[in-house]
Amino acid sequence: MHTFSPYCRIAGFYINPDNEIQKQHILAERKLMDFQIFFIKEGYGELHFKEETISLSKNNLYLIQPNRIHSYNFTDVALYYVHFDLFNNPFRNETYVVPAGKTKFNPSEKKLFQQRLDEYLKESIPSEAKLDNPKLIERKMKRITELDQKFDITTHIETIKILCELIEPFIKDQKNKNDNVINSKLVNIINFFNANIHRPLTLKEMAAAIHLSPHYFAHKFKELYNESPCAYHNQLRVLATYDQIKEGKLNISQIAQLYGYDNIYNFSRAFKKIIGKSPSKFSKK
Repeated sequence: MHTFSPYCRIAGFYINPDNEIQKQHILAERKLMDFQIFFIKEGYGELHFKEETISLSKNNLYLIQPNRIHSYNFTDVALYYVHFDLFNNPFRNETYVVPAGKTKFNPSEKKLFQQRLDEYLKESIPSEAKLDNPKLIERKMKRITELDQKFDITTHIETIKILCELIEPFIKDQKNKNDNVINSKLVNIINFFNANIHRPLTLKEMAAAIHLSPHYFAHKFKELYNESPCAYHNQLRVLATYDQIKEGKLNISQIAQLYGYDNIYNFSRAFKKIIGKSPSKFSKK
């Protein structure tokens, strides 16, 4: 099962140098391990896939999914970009932004690739999203670029929220998706989970957050994710401690307290169940 756990790898702003020679930016064919979204503030260009070519224009949002060979060219361009994961991967720290020209990988690198969103949802996802409010999306892209320079729980939560909001237009563009699963489940409830990642949640609290009865919510959630909402939230809490432990600024007891565990033993048991080893052994890795 692929756990929905958005993560920003890198975000930034690119502008063509102001000279005639470098007015056009060309990127040779590559295949990404992660997702990329970019918003064109100025300029134009083309995005090439094997099966289609998309004209790139100002004030639109574009998505490149993992494991899809592509190339592009821009002219007089200024754009915001973000590389990110949508699904948790225990090898996330080994994943990298694939450079231009790289389409072949070692067999050992297969584990680093994200699952594609269209494969996960079992439906076609467009590579271009026409925006009702491009200024709003531009502000979100600018904000996630600012957040990329920080690391704390508040920043983590805001980053996840923005990533969900950036992916949403590509889902909304699909026909007959007024009640979209991503919008109603992944965006709303996962945002709520991450906003409360520092404490345990009851089933009643979760259901109330999206205005469903606890019984119906638990049934629909398990149908979608193949596990209970409480187990899912607990998994996200443990995964959130991963970087904290590796960073080494806080001890195990402090991290356990920070994420709402009443004692270090409960935290260690939960951590070992998800990660496969105790936090003390993991921190010595």
